[in-house]
Amino acid sequence: MILFLKNIFTKTGEFAKTLLVIFFIFSCKENPTSSIQNNLPPETYIWVDTIAQTLSSQIKLHWWGDDPDGFVKGFNVSIDGTNWNFTTQKESTFTLTLGSQVFDTSLIQISAIDNQNKIDPTPAKIKSIIKNTPPKISFDSFSEIPTQTLPVATFSFHASDIDGKNTIKNIFIALNDTSQNSWRVIPNNISLLTLVADLSDTSKNIVDANVKSGNNLLSLNLSIPNLKLNSLNVFYVYCEDISGAKSSIIRMPDSSKNWFVKKPKGRRKILLIDDYQSSTPNPDDIYKNSFSNSKGIDGNNFSDIDIFDINTSQIPTAISQPMLIETMKLYKSIFWYGKVANLDLAQKTIPHYLEANGKACFTTGFSNLSLSGIEPSSLSLDFTPIDSLITSYKKDSTVNSGFISRVYLNSKILPTDNLSQNKFPILIFDRTAIFGSYAFEPGPTDYVIYRLDLPKQNNSEEKWIGNPAVGVKSNNGKLIFFTIPLHLLQSVDAQSGKTNLVLLIERIFNREFGL
Repeated sequence: MILFLKNIFTKTGEFAKTLLVIFFIFSCKENPTSSIQNNLPPETYIWVDTIAQTLSSQIKLHWWGDDPDGFVKGFNVSIDGTNWNFTTQKESTFTLTLGSQVFDTSLIQISAIDNQNKIDPTPAKIKSIIKNTPPKISFDSFSEIPTQTLPVATFSFHASDIDGKNTIKNIFIALNDTSQNSWRVIPNNISLLTLVADLSDTSKNIVDANVKSGNNLLSLNLSIPNLKLNSLNVFYVYCEDISGAKSSIIRMPDSSKNWFVKKPKGRRKILLIDDYQSSTPNPDDIYKNSFSNSKGIDGNNFSDIDIFDINTSQIPTAISQPMLIETMKLYKSIFWYGKVANLDLAQKTIPHYLEANGKACFTTGFSNLSLSGIEPSSLSLDFTPIDSLITSYKKDSTVNSGFISRVYLNSKILPTDNLSQNKFPILIFDRTAIFGSYAFEPGPTDYVIYRLDLPKQNNSEEKWIGNPAVGVKSNNGKLIFFTIPLHLLQSVDAQSGKTNLVLLIERIFNREFGL
């Protein structure tokens, strides 16, 4: 005798109305004719913890089989009455298909198969009433919008439903206003969204934002209202399933934080990307002042530059690529500077910006690779017009590190073109400085524009050989790359009265970039 004290489903598969105590009594007597009978089919049984109540779309079942003249080798399982799958397992959690209504039914069938491939012709069955569970939506971890941005923002979120991802019908988004007319619907498969302000009317301070999806920034041909410029903003999102059940509305940032959107200053010709930690002298002030004192082709200075600080207010990796690409695309050119710049982020963004007809000047130093244990080949330098860094120099039997730890007052960076009418200016360090960098080998089709002067004799830091390259222009003219910190080149040109850095900015952004 075997006693079952829990809710039990037998082969009938009917719902029990109340808790049942069922006694199965099996005779131990052997059938004297069993030895001459043909192979008998196995029997199948199902057991579940809950009975005679409404279930969610996920249900955990246990089952077993009994064969009177052999053993059970497996089971055929169906949750739709049409498709059957073989398994040797004896328990599983099933996700049942839910229709568009709040309640639905589902029929699970299981047939045992014996060692002679005889299948139970009357499957064990369980019929369940399924109740829809509302969907959920949440922002992905480490995707917090920076506290201050230009009018571009990326959000990463995840919609889920215990009834199945395919039951999510729509996702709704809004900016600053959750009234009915402010919501916009986006497809249910989107989880990475970028909003780009429509700046066609510069007089407006509240504008629409175009909506793009994914890292490939696919346009949804949709705009969302109420993006506020030079003001605080809030992004809202919720989702809805096929039965009409809605998730809670969530917001970014949360109520304890702020997100301020800066309005571009003016012509949107140049964006400075600040990737520099605090330093003396302050590169932020030097570059800002140098651009303000530089003039474009039209005779106007570049005082209306915008600055995007990605060092102090870092963009989370989850949203950095699309957000920075679309921010850069608001401007005709960029100037990216860093002590040891985020090359990984530059690798993911600058090529897309250049493909969109942007133009970029990039200046960075490098950490001492031999001390930090970094392989030069592991650096993200594919976007640059260089072949490799020069990490060592050999003269006779002496091998010196290629790391440049210090330069001295009046050390020169020499332009390679001394003949053209609009030649690049000589660059002269206006101080003895510790900066840390490497020269490089240029790519085969790109143009070296600056080389180091010969090293000073009897100087322990200046150990390079000859005149290695430190400035290069890509063969399409869209990218100029320096491995020296340009903000340390503030010596004044006697003829023009301008600093060499101002002359360099005018040469690059006027003659090379056409601004």
